[in-house]
Parts: sequence; C-alpha cells; structure tokens
Amino acid sequence: SLVNDVLDMSKIESSEVALNQDSISLAEQVGQVDSIIRSQTNERGQSFRIRVHEVAHEYLIGDGVRLRQIFLNLLSNAVKYTPCGGEVRLDLAELPCGEPDHASIQIRVEDNGVGISDEDMPHIFERFYRVDKARSRAAGGTGLGLSIVQDTVKKRGGTVSAANRAGGGAVFTVRWPEAEGGDRS
Repeated sequence: SLVNDVLDMSKIESSEVALNQDSISLAEQVGQVDSIIRSQTNERGQSFRIRVHEVAHEYLIGDGVRLRQIFLNLLSNAVKYTPCGGEVRLDLAELPCGEPDHASIQIRVEDNGVGISDEDMPHIFERFYRVDKARSRAAGGTGLGLSIVQDTVKKRGGTVSAANRAGGGAVFTVRWPEAEGGDRS
C-alpha cells in the first residue's frame, strides 16, 4: 500500500498521470465502494449510510479508477477515525451546471468521529502528514491518502475541503467540475 501510494504521488507530481476519459456509471462506482466500505464499517459496528440525490447524469465520461480512489481514501479515513458504534455517511449529488450534457458532482464524506484538531487542520493535505501520530500508527496508513485526493481533484480542476462538524467528527467535500455526460450504452 505504501509503495502504491508513493508511486501514485510520484506520477501525479511529475504529471505522468493522465486522467482517463472512459464512460463510467456513478451507480456502479458507488456500488463498488459500498461493498468495500460496508465490510469495514460492519467489522467496527459502525453505521454506514449512502445518499445519492439530484443525479440527472448517471453515466459520465471520466476516470473511474481515480474517482473510486477518491471515494475510498476519504471513506477509509472516516472509518479509521470514527469509534466503534459511530456513523459514516457518503453523500453524492449533482450540482447545477452551465453546460448541456455535462455534470458537476459533489462528494461529501461525514463522520461523527474525533474530528481534526485546529493544529492539524492546515496540514491534513500535506504528503505523509498524519494526525495524532499515536492513533495513526495504531490505525495504519501512509499519510498520503488525502494528498492523493487533493492532487487528483486539482488535476481535474476541482476542489476538496475539510471541516469539523458541530457536535464532533469531520466532513470532507469534493467538488468535481463539469464532466461530459456519457451515453448509456
């Protein structure tokens, strides 16, 4: 995992990563992510909810592997930093878009875990940065997941942000700019 993450970062930094332009199904992407994350949340006795709404373009032209990587990196962190019995949520929505046959996608991942300290917040997208070193060591990880998310999203012209939730936990929001709608074949 560490080697793959480092290689991904190296490729992104050197602009070797070209985002594919394939037809992808959002439903298929969410289904694949669901099967992976739900098994993790079940092991930890966590609740995992998915909400998909206002999606007019189920099929898009884009890079399904990178989109799935974004979902999985954000959700894996939410699972990792949410205590047993906690809740992790994925919200996927299509935002208004100025181009016909194009879609703008928003991904929100929320949890009711420990949140992010004020000291850590400015650094969470830095390479190899890990919040609460002792807890991170116990939970595993490379400290590259969020920087991979940020670099991939930026490469596509999008944004990613993090904030603490009132009452505890964190929320990450990705805005993926206009992508061409694909055909349904």
